[in-house]
Amino acid sequence: MPGPTDPAAGPIEICVIFADPTFYLTEQVRALKAQTDPGFRVLYCPDSEIPGSILHSLLLDGRFRVVPSGKASIPVKRNFAARNILPDSKWVAYMDDDAFPPADWMANLKARLKQDPGLEILGGPSIAPLEAGWKEKAVGLARESFLGFGKRSRWSRPIKKAETVRELPTSNLVIRRSCFELADAFFNENMPIGEDMEWCRRMGSRHGKVIWMFPELFIYNHSRPLFGPSFLQFFRYGHHRMEIALSQRPLNASELFVALPPLGFTVLPVLVLFLPSLVLTLLAVYFAWILAEGLGRGKSIQDHLLRFLSIPFLHISYGSGLWARLLGGGKMDLKTYVRPETRNP
Repeated sequence: MPGPTDPAAGPIEICVIFADPTFYLTEQVRALKAQTDPGFRVLYCPDSEIPGSILHSLLLDGRFRVVPSGKASIPVKRNFAARNILPDSKWVAYMDDDAFPPADWMANLKARLKQDPGLEILGGPSIAPLEAGWKEKAVGLARESFLGFGKRSRWSRPIKKAETVRELPTSNLVIRRSCFELADAFFNENMPIGEDMEWCRRMGSRHGKVIWMFPELFIYNHSRPLFGPSFLQFFRYGHHRMEIALSQRPLNASELFVALPPLGFTVLPVLVLFLPSLVLTLLAVYFAWILAEGLGRGKSIQDHLLRFLSIPFLHISYGSGLWARLLGGGKMDLKTYVRPETRNP
């Protein structure tokens, strides 16, 4: 674990970027105002001024600020937020606008920073809300599945002990402000998606920063529900993943390996015409894995059914995006912070 090398943590400023406010924002403000440790600030960066009627409904107090960024890409908005935190804020805590913390999140964060003052980049899992509807819960179950989301699935389920990670999404990412004072330390504004992953890897490879994930720093994070919103999101993820794989010279074998299962899943309907026995065997192994993984984690019967639905569906969505880019699809407008499935608060 990091040693006690730095002084006290200092003020923490939570930064949230979005295009337009949705009803998720009301939920988030309510959860932030319920924190057992009220000593924090919040910076909201929408595209434009939030209407007064919505601001009133959010009941913002003096700890909450709204600083419009103008219409911009996700990494531009993240950099805008980092440059607009108050001068005495020592920490930037990025959080998605559809995420909200449990009541002791801020107290746990400050306790962790006090215990390990050498920390510079940290966070915790972003798990599905307990009261999520079945369409959203199904996607959450797929996200926490290793078969569904690979090694990144640990971002979406509770963990038992602290661990280091190569990358962590900005749905729940806390950064010491001094990290942004390094050379080339802001988010890559040329990336339409995945800029947080690239930033984390760059901080590790170029600056030797260690990223820690702690079990007590989890938050709740909504998933885009079945079917249209989640299909679009994972199609875009697949498109971007293939963009990365094709841009690397020489081609990265591990990147291509990650793409193979969803790529293969999308061609099974064609393959079954020629090799039906092989396809049936592969499907049997695939669904047996889904079942075994769920049994190993003590899932309910309802959860099993949702997993059987959502994991294949999201693999098809992701695989479709991979194929679209592989077969010549160009760059896409990937404004993933726009959530058309929500309504205004």
